[in-house]
Formats: sequence, C-alpha cells, structure tokens
Amino acid sequence: MIFYTHITPSPDRNVRNISFMAKFRERIFIFAVLFIAVFLAYLPALQAGYIWDDNDHLTENPHLEDIQGLKRIWTSFAGVYYPLVLTTFWFMRRLFGLHPLPYHLLNIFLHSLNAFLLWAILREMKIKGGIFAAFIFALHPVNVQSVAWVTELKNVQSGFFYLLTILTFLKFYKIYIQKSPENTPCSGGKWTWYGLSLFIYSLALLSKTSTVVLPAALILLIWWINRSYEIRRLLITIPYFILSLLGSAWTIGEQLLHSGATGAEWSQTFLERILIASRCLWFYLQKIIFPHPLVFIYPRWEVDHTKLLWYVPAAGMAVIFIILILKRKTSWGTPTLLVLLFFTATLFPMLGFFNMYIARYTYVADHFPYLAGIGPIILIGYGIAQLMEKMNSRKKPLAYLVPLALLVTLGILTSLQSRIYKNIETIWRDTIKKNPRCWLAHNNLGEQLSREGKMEEALKRFSKAYDLKHDYETACYNLGTYALRMGEYEKAADFFKQAIRANPDYPEAHNNLGNALSKMNRLGEAIDFYKEAIRIKPRYVDAWFNLGNTFFRMNKSDEAVENYRKALSINPYHADAHCNLGVVLIEMGRKEEGALHLKEALRIAPDHAVANQALQSLGK
Repeated sequence: MIFYTHITPSPDRNVRNISFMAKFRERIFIFAVLFIAVFLAYLPALQAGYIWDDNDHLTENPHLEDIQGLKRIWTSFAGVYYPLVLTTFWFMRRLFGLHPLPYHLLNIFLHSLNAFLLWAILREMKIKGGIFAAFIFALHPVNVQSVAWVTELKNVQSGFFYLLTILTFLKFYKIYIQKSPENTPCSGGKWTWYGLSLFIYSLALLSKTSTVVLPAALILLIWWINRSYEIRRLLITIPYFILSLLGSAWTIGEQLLHSGATGAEWSQTFLERILIASRCLWFYLQKIIFPHPLVFIYPRWEVDHTKLLWYVPAAGMAVIFIILILKRKTSWGTPTLLVLLFFTATLFPMLGFFNMYIARYTYVADHFPYLAGIGPIILIGYGIAQLMEKMNSRKKPLAYLVPLALLVTLGILTSLQSRIYKNIETIWRDTIKKNPRCWLAHNNLGEQLSREGKMEEALKRFSKAYDLKHDYETACYNLGTYALRMGEYEKAADFFKQAIRANPDYPEAHNNLGNALSKMNRLGEAIDFYKEAIRIKPRYVDAWFNLGNTFFRMNKSDEAVENYRKALSINPYHADAHCNLGVVLIEMGRKEEGALHLKEALRIAPDHAVANQALQSLGK
C-alpha cells in the first residue's frame, strides 16, 4: 500500500507567497492603469503616419530590407549610434511591414513601461509620491515628441533600458550594503543583479548613447541611500563609467565625422557654450513646469556674449546651486539639490558643449529632456504627497481632486499636442505657425507640397526658406530644381552653384548643375560636375546615367556604354539606362545585344515609349 502525504508549508512560506502575489497583482494593476492612461492620451498618434527623419531611420533605410542589412547595422557605420534601435526596426519590418500603427503602439507601450519603472524605482527607494510622479511622467505633453514620433523609438527604448539598469542596480546595492550579506537568503544573487545591470546598461548605450550620463545618476543614487560617500562603494560604478566613456567617444566621433556637425554654425566659444547651456537648463525647467508653447523646431537663439542679459541665466543657476549646497543638510535642500544635479547631469550631452547636427536649426528640442525631466517630476510628485499628508482625514478625498485635475489637464494637453504629428504637412505647418522664421520648416513643407504636385505653393515655401537663410543649400537646390524644370537653365545653374558654395560635398547639387549645363550645351563643364558628384557619392546612379548621356551626345559611344553599364551594376532595374544602352549598342552595330537591353527596359517599364519605338524600328 502506498501512502501519499501532504506536507503543509510553513506559515512563513505562506506569508511570503501571499505577499509576493499581492505585490504582483499591485504591479499589474499599476501598469495596466498607466498603459490605459497613456493609450487614451495618445489616441491621435495611433492615426498618425510618418514624419521627418522617419524615412532615413525606417521607411527608406536600405539596411532594413534584408539580412545583409542587419549585418551592416552591427558591423559598419550603417547603425550610426542606434544599432539596437535599428535592429528593432528591422524585426518590426519583418513582422508588420511599413504600416505605421504597430510602430506607434510600440512607442506607447514602452513609454508606459518607463512610467511603471519610474514608479518601481521610487518605491524601491521609499520616496514619497512615486505614483504621482509616474503618472505625471506618463502624461506630460513635453514627452509627446518622444512618443508620437516613430523615429524617437531611440528615446523610449533607451529610456526603458536606462530605468531598468537603475532598478537592477538598486536590487544589487540593497544587498551589497547589508552588514552580513552571507546570512541573507538572497545575497548569493547580488552579483547576478550587478552583472544583469551592466548588461542592460550596454543595451541602453546601443539604443542611444546619450545614456552615457547614467553612471552620474548612480553616484547620486548611492549618496541618497547612504547620505555619504565611501570610496569602496563608489568603486562599483567604475565598469559603468568604462562603458560610458566608450559610448561618449563613439558619439563624439560620429557627430564630427558622419553627421556633418562642423563648420561656422558650430564655432561657438567655450564661454558662449556655457551661456547656451545655462539658458537650455532654464528652458527645459520652464517647459516641465509650464509646457506651453511646444514647438517641433524652436527658434535658434542668437548668442551674444557682449550683452549682459545673456549672463542672467548662468548667474541665476549658479546662485541656486550655491544656496542648495549651503542648505544641503535641510529636509528640502538635499532632495532639491539631488534633483537639480540629476537634471543637469542627464541633460549634459544635449546642452551644447558637444557638436550636434540639430544645433544648426535649434539648441533645444522636446525629446532632449525625456529622462532628465524625471528629476523635477519626482520633486513635484513628492510635493503633492507631502501636501496630502498634511490634510486631515475629512479633507483628504477632496485633496485627491487636485492631482486628478492636474493629470487630466496634462492628458488633454498631450492629446492635443500629439495631433500635430499626424503627417509631414501638419508637423511643418504647426512649426511655421509657432516659429515663422524656421527656414527648415518652410523648405520641408515645400518639399512635401512638391510631392503632392502643388508646385506654386511649394515654390513660395522654397523662396521663403531662401529669404530667411541665403546659404541654406537645400533651399538653393530646390529652387534650382524648380528653375531647371521650368527651362530657366541659367537661373537654375546659379542656384546650384550657391548650394555647392554652402556645401561643397552636395552630390545632388553637382549632378543637377551638370544637368543645367548640359541643357545649355556646355557638355565639357557638365561632365566635370557629374564626375564630382560621383567622387562624393560613388554609387550615385543618376550621375553615372547622366554622364553616359553626355558622352553619347558627344558621340563617345564607348564611354557612354561604360557609364550606362556602371549605372546598371548599381541598379539593375533602371529602365532608362537599359533603354539608352540598348540604343547606343544598336548604333554601334551590336543590334542583338542592344535589343536585349531594350526588352529588359520594357519588362521593367512596359509603357516605356522610347524602348518600344526602338524595338519596332528593329522589327523586333
């Protein structure tokens, strides 16, 4: 006979199981409410399409099309400094194609997770008001740019790994500082938490290298827990700093060598950069406290170190830091100082001390304070909690109406702000409305209108961009292209020359200047500019094709054939190149070979009139 025995768990084990399940249900509930709140606030974004930069990062990124592209993302400069984000995009394209809805849902989901992680971190640190801070972060309209813009997956994804790094480090550190860790049941896993935290931090850096400032946040966290520093405890941050230095070197090198962040527009002196940085800090604090107006591209400040007014923000910030340092031992001085240090340190890579390409248009952007804004938001949440504690029990239900009204207001503002991200036209029209002198917005709106066939309005926008900034090469190029299309070849050539003066490494301007010169029968000069376009951009199909056409017009058939073949080696589906190559080969007496290329042109473009006529003349 076999007896089955039932072993009753110890009371302690039962208590632990009940406690774990209660915590688990609480966390699921908190996340669910956060997600629903974010989802409702960002409903307009779910109907949005793609806007600026989404083409470069996602919709027209050649590295997202095949398995070789995935390899290039990790083994070349194709990944810029967001290889993990581009990998996410790569897998998303395999699963969902280019329908924008899944990409917007991913951003919303990650933003909700980030708000939840913020709550979990503040709970772990026993900081009051964590739930208020989490909801303010989740619904704050300054974060709309990071959530409603597909390209800013790099912000919400890196933010997820950033916050998860802090949470896992906290799990490690709480065990690490215990007096007798060997006597605690979870102590054996402390180095597991540490290794996991380092690994997650590397994922944050691979998502966006502005997270290089995280080690500074860890030092502030250690100080908050211990209220003092010990070298032994600070040593554990060294591996984080090593990863941070590697990420910093990569970012600075990329901005200098590959993003084009060099030249007169980035030639500020160190003093001017300090003045810009201090103004940026005040700007972001103001947007977190009073988020109006929010502009996709803010006006670029004209820095003048000779004017006393420019020194006021720096002096003001210095005074505040001095006061907080002197009052650091007070109940309000310590948290406020730590928040301001976190805010400043987290924003440091975006304050203008390092060259960033966006500084050509503006020194500030709403997506920059995505993580830094957590500091002031924590202080706001803490203040709300403190005020509610002071309310007597009869007034407490009424007191909840204040934070509820704040969150509803933030949610409405977020919903309204997310509507401008509907498409390219809405984003640039809203920018022009709020920042009329934004030459970038006028030009980019013109390009969109041009794609829609609204050429007259497009020309007005290009002209406005040019009037605002004569050395804006893209506006010059667009005006030149319009003039070329209208048959005004001299005018077109002048605009293309201006574009090249502003940016000598502008292959499209060289190519179109060659086209304008070709139209004026200045074929020798045209060839020089086509060759220069190819030197700058060796796989520039149109330049190879145009070079072939010019040699054909000069009765240099061999050179024409060579350049058409080069164009086809880069793009085998170029119907015009197949057609023109076929025509040249036929004129050279190589009729069968020429006919094959004409047939290929018709296979690619069945309505190709020239190829069809040429084949008919051969009787094919």
